[in-house]
Amino acid sequence: MNAIEITDLGFSYGENPILTDVSLTLPEREFLAVIGPNGGGKSTLLKIILGILRQDRGAVRVFGKTIPEAAGLIGYVPQDVTSARGFPITAFQVAMMGRMRLKGRFASAAQADTDKVRSVMEYLEVAHLADSTVDTLSGGQKQRVYIARALAMEPRMLFLDEPTSSVDTKGQKDLFDRLRELNKTMTIVVVSHDLSIIPRYATSVACINNKLHFHGLPEITPEMLRMAYGGTGCDECDSLGIPQGLHGGHIHA
Repeated sequence: MNAIEITDLGFSYGENPILTDVSLTLPEREFLAVIGPNGGGKSTLLKIILGILRQDRGAVRVFGKTIPEAAGLIGYVPQDVTSARGFPITAFQVAMMGRMRLKGRFASAAQADTDKVRSVMEYLEVAHLADSTVDTLSGGQKQRVYIARALAMEPRMLFLDEPTSSVDTKGQKDLFDRLRELNKTMTIVVVSHDLSIIPRYATSVACINNKLHFHGLPEITPEMLRMAYGGTGCDECDSLGIPQGLHGGHIHA
């Protein structure tokens, strides 16, 4: 079964087109890296699939279902969760939010829900932080707590938007090693500027800059990146518009 099927999708903010004629098919249990310049529509595409935004045209199916029907099948870790400050809520309460979303807005937590949340936190090695408030955690710890929130709803697919921002190098490796484990049982979709993850972790890559310029095996060529980045909008590109770290068509970590 395909996890995602997108056909001729278009989206604009007012008169400003963000996504144009995007079509993409993603088989179940793939690890998809979504790359492209800032403002190119990567995060917008995720939000459309999640139902946060509604496309202007085109069709989206998730595991063969419409977006509303598939609402409980996708776990989502948004961008900048590591910047949370001054929010008096514990790590356990954050993780429980995902479980309660699965049960419904006015439901109460049962022992089975508590057990599930604790199990997920143990798997992600943050169970010892259950009673800590999120504003006291490091960037990597916060990231894992919010992943626990997403996993607590038992999704079939996990979306992460720029998960390595504000996470140190060791934390980034630990995070992606864990995502690779999760990919054995679920589909993973990561929006990232970190191109080094592609050959090491991704099974496919989608390059988006208003249009889908490439979708296929995780091998990046200068030609494909020129098409996607166009020499603009990339904070770490050279004079040809190719992100640093790319040489001879491959990423060097």
